[in-house]
Amino acid sequence: EKQFYVGNYIIVLSTLIAGDLASHAMGQFRSRSIRDLQLPTLYKFLFSVMQFRATSLTLYGFRKESGFALYFYMVTVIQVTAFIMTLRRKNLISHITSAILYGQLLLLGFWPGIGNYYQEKSWNSFFLIESMSNTATILRMQPLIFNSTRFIQDWTRNKYLIWTVVFGIFSYFRTEFTITKKTSLGWGVYFFLSSCALIQFGYYKCQKGNTEYGENHHVATLKTRVAESTFLECKKS
Repeated sequence: EKQFYVGNYIIVLSTLIAGDLASHAMGQFRSRSIRDLQLPTLYKFLFSVMQFRATSLTLYGFRKESGFALYFYMVTVIQVTAFIMTLRRKNLISHITSAILYGQLLLLGFWPGIGNYYQEKSWNSFFLIESMSNTATILRMQPLIFNSTRFIQDWTRNKYLIWTVVFGIFSYFRTEFTITKKTSLGWGVYFFLSSCALIQFGYYKCQKGNTEYGENHHVATLKTRVAESTFLECKKS
């Protein structure tokens, strides 16, 4: 029975459009999600990497024979995260607690993911999905080591273009992998190289971001102390 993989692309494209529309509607009050978290850069980078993997897995679409556990878990993460954000907004839990809970939800997603890869009974899907996820992450987060013009940077960072190209690659090689069950050496090598590049990029981001985080955290701490002092002064008077 033929599966409708274009539906996966429509789902991903719809979420991108919905996110952009919501951000536009909020104007200057819009949230940049992970980037706005008051956390060390390493944690924010890992959160972003996991989100890119979730998008790649959704775009690829495992066969029905492999089960839907991973996709049901993704929906669970979204729903539980919304509840966590509600608790945070009502000041029932701290910012750090909400970040820890979100991180644990992402880590738990490894288990259904491993299960789906195992059910595929092929390394090709793993190499393909993980390689393209690494590539999309690097392109979207755009390291400054790329010495290119602003025009090229804008196009290589365009999320609609990135995921459209990734979907095209998935569509072509998914068909190839159903014909031959032989493990692809080329994708294995590309997975290794892209993983090394992602690790190097993550190290670069953390080195650069930790300095900014320290400065921002210091400013945020000062603002909090000023607000507390003002509140106490008003209370005394």
